[in-house]
Amino acid sequence: MPEQNRTSQAYDRIKNISVYAEVFSGVGIFITVGAMTYYLILMIVDIALFDAAIRDEYATDTMNITINYFSRISAFIFGIIPMLIGVFFFDQARRLFHQYKSKRVFTHDAAARLNRMGWALVALAPVGVLVKTFTILALTLYNGPGDKHLAFGISENEVYAIILGLLLITLAKILHQAAIISDENQAFV
Repeated sequence: MPEQNRTSQAYDRIKNISVYAEVFSGVGIFITVGAMTYYLILMIVDIALFDAAIRDEYATDTMNITINYFSRISAFIFGIIPMLIGVFFFDQARRLFHQYKSKRVFTHDAAARLNRMGWALVALAPVGVLVKTFTILALTLYNGPGDKHLAFGISENEVYAIILGLLLITLAKILHQAAIISDENQAFV
């Protein structure tokens, strides 16, 4: 009987933790979608402010950028790609914690969600590099001869995203094996 009580208490703690984690994941979705919406509205309503945001992000003393309709749309489209990956990541996290809240911890579905979260983090690294590269190319495409730029660089943020993503994928594989063990234990009961 005491073992069953400990298990029940553990599930209650998992449920309480999962409530907060599910809320945090929802907040992540809200903030990310809010940022995408803000930039879209800004591009439509206040082009000067949108252009200033582009200049602050990409213009340097050694790189002139040309902002026109094409470069604005390109910057917006390229900019939302990592945000969409972020929304996917947060949605998978929200669903995972909702599942945990329902006492479904060691399941194949939980392992699959954690695996997708890991791959989303891994994808952010090359996507982030390519987005910056293509955005700079789009912003300098209409510059005069010799004033076009192509930038390619990897920062520690991309390396951290890959490592963290691979760690989540590894945890997902372990959780998958734990789900197999859990399935076998349930078959004995």
